Amino acid sequence: MITNRTLLPPNTLIFNSGWSLLNQTSLETPANQYYPVNITSEEDKWHRISTKVTENGYEVFVNDTLIALIPLPPPGTSSFFATASRYVGTWAFGGCQEHITIYSNFTVTAKNGTQTYQNLITSDDTLSEYIVAPLAGSVCLDGAKRDRLVWIGDFYHTVRVVAYSTVRWDQILGSIKHIFGDQVDEGPYAGFVPISPSLSFRPGYKNADPNWTDLVDYQDSFLAGIGKYFHYTGDVNGLKPFWEHIKKQTCQQASSLQALGLLSHQANPSSSQVEESEITSQSKLEANFSLVGLGGLIEKN
Repeated sequence: MITNRTLLPPNTLIFNSGWSLLNQTSLETPANQYYPVNITSEEDKWHRISTKVTENGYEVFVNDTLIALIPLPPPGTSSFFATASRYVGTWAFGGCQEHITIYSNFTVTAKNGTQTYQNLITSDDTLSEYIVAPLAGSVCLDGAKRDRLVWIGDFYHTVRVVAYSTVRWDQILGSIKHIFGDQVDEGPYAGFVPISPSLSFRPGYKNADPNWTDLVDYQDSFLAGIGKYFHYTGDVNGLKPFWEHIKKQTCQQASSLQALGLLSHQANPSSSQVEESEITSQSKLEANFSLVGLGGLIEKN
């Protein structure tokens, strides 16, 4: 593949405060800012790259030589995906498009000189920490053209699409296992699952991205998707390992709906009373009746 020299001119530092260097559907990105680099940058050679966050902007150095001072971008608005701060955030590594870049020996140093993070980025653990580890099982992605995510709200539709197309039930069970792997263990949201659990992530870091507080109706859609899977397959053995997770999530969602006056049965159902929950959507109601049948078969055996 030939590099797009218009988008990625050589010997140039490219900066953008948006999603990427490219526009994507519904992920609009402002115009790139280009800073010519007046030093020699050879390929196949290690370079020391550093960025200093200051009150005036971002100072970027290559081999201890300042190559650009990038003015602070306009203050952002806090969103589901990012902080509004121009000083607080995360970092990531990688080439753009077909570029290949190798990184090693990464450190983060606070303003007072304290080293807050250090990683050689050479161990296998780094793959899961930076969310690029191989998946342990099959999952069904929302849309590989853009997202490459497992959205629990879309899972309900995914089950039906798979049933009438590939019949790759291993991907459905793999998705269920992957999602429940990040279920909230305790606290006010105990039982909820992330609306989009990160792929290839270290499980111990699940609380670093608490996205189970948004779009709580997705919790219903995910449960209904599981019910649809059982309706199509009758696969008791495949779902049995997840039954305690299902009950825990259902009880939490039932309590949430009751608080909003959207549940017509008991206010705080126990695990044995999960079947008394109601979902207003007729199709989801049918799917939840499938879960009731599943629970009866599991708890009898």
